Amino acid sequence: MLAPVKRSVFVSHHHRGDQAYYDMFSRLFADSLEVFQDTSLERAHDSESHDYVRWSIRQNHIAGSSCTIVLCGANTYERKYVDWEIKATLDKRHESSACGCQLSLSSARGRRSPTASRTTSTRTTRGGSRGRH
Repeated sequence: MLAPVKRSVFVSHHHRGDQAYYDMFSRLFADSLEVFQDTSLERAHDSESHDYVRWSIRQNHIAGSSCTIVLCGANTYERKYVDWEIKATLDKRHESSACGCQLSLSSARGRRSPTASRTTSTRTTRGGSRGRH
């Protein structure tokens, strides 16, 4: 029996805002279940040249992938790099696909991890100030 083909997947996300979701997603699907090989950026590129960054992402990460998954958090729509990554995926001349996954809206309230959105809440105290509990 042949082993299933492991797809090469690029995961686009807002590094600062949605990193915890990306880490959880990659850990589950790439590491634990071994459903795909993650070709995503480990960190944002350290360059001020937008042309170089776009070229590098396209050539070193998206070009060899069979699919791009976009993790859509509260502020993803503001990220120009996510836009460029989606465009690079759609511009590929061979068979490829893109898929979006909406993340929990709790990230819009300043929570940093998926776990925190389930265990942390905000309430108004008597004086009108907001407190976390």
